[in-house]
Amino acid sequence: MEKNNFITSYGFFSTIVVTVVGIGIFSYPREMATLVGGDVWIVTIASGLINLLLLKLVIKAIKLNGYRRITEIIRRNFGTVFGAIVMTLMILPNIASFSLGMRAFVEVVKMYLLEKTPTEFLILVTILVGMYLVRGGIRSNVKFNEIALWIMFLPMLAIILFAAGESNFTNILPVLRNEPGNYLKAIIGAMFSFGGLEITYLISPLLKNKERAFKTLTVSMSFIIAFYVILSVLCIAMFTTAEIKNLLWPTIAMVRTIEIPGSFVERWDGVVMALWVMFYFTTFANNFTFSSYLLSDAVALKDIKLSSLVIAPVIYLVAMIPTNISELYMAISYITPVNLGINLLILPFILIITSRRSILVKKEGVE
Repeated sequence: MEKNNFITSYGFFSTIVVTVVGIGIFSYPREMATLVGGDVWIVTIASGLINLLLLKLVIKAIKLNGYRRITEIIRRNFGTVFGAIVMTLMILPNIASFSLGMRAFVEVVKMYLLEKTPTEFLILVTILVGMYLVRGGIRSNVKFNEIALWIMFLPMLAIILFAAGESNFTNILPVLRNEPGNYLKAIIGAMFSFGGLEITYLISPLLKNKERAFKTLTVSMSFIIAFYVILSVLCIAMFTTAEIKNLLWPTIAMVRTIEIPGSFVERWDGVVMALWVMFYFTTFANNFTFSSYLLSDAVALKDIKLSSLVIAPVIYLVAMIPTNISELYMAISYITPVNLGINLLILPFILIITSRRSILVKKEGVE
């Protein structure tokens, strides 16, 4: 792994944002509107804050271990053999999650752009391009994220401004009209839409200013929450809650319905597809890098180039398992809670407990 302390706060911020804000944002408004209608902004803020609290635990666990890299922390706390098992448990749901995300990405590309291109070919090409970036190491990934942030969000800012002019914001009213149980289900579901936060384990030990890690995470999560809220509210304001429930990808539908005077952009399909590719690829590349680094230590491969080669066929096989869109989203709904539960809830608590115990043992030994 590269020398410590080379990632800036902006590099950390951009990596968190482009990893989390993936293709899920294109279906997120429908998923939340189905449960709470126009109150999607409430559950988005609540779920974002809960995820931020979980990230605080992650940073605390890393800090207690002297900001060592995550593989070293796990081996120090669990031992060599059991540590390898723990790393494997971290990797498997992560691989399954971004592999299924790849299938969703490919399905949209086929629907709007490459209808006759085989699914297998699109998946294979995406994996190969992702491997090229992953094999460049963390430094290359972070630099790519810093550039991708502007490429992704400047066009989205323009889209948001145009969409706001064509929206009827009374569609989100009245507020707080749902059953408490619906809000709870929506908050839990929304939490899983912030997937990719486990990249924090990989990036935070490499920060130049490690003490600002949680502050940077707070800024990153605030940006993501605001983006999710704005897009969700705009979708509902443009289509109404009843209509949005029948749209598979409401954000794409919103972009395609925008009309610009003077035909400045003749076809929005190209814009949508360009954004779709960027939003997925950054999520894919960063999660691929995370899993490759952990695998290289878990099974003593000692080389990310080799571990990424081992993971590549697994990605392909997992992505090809669902036979249709319904099965795909059902599989995603099963795997994302497992990924979040292991990497952001169970592991940080265990690391904090075991780290404090080892500190106490050392103090007693000194005394």
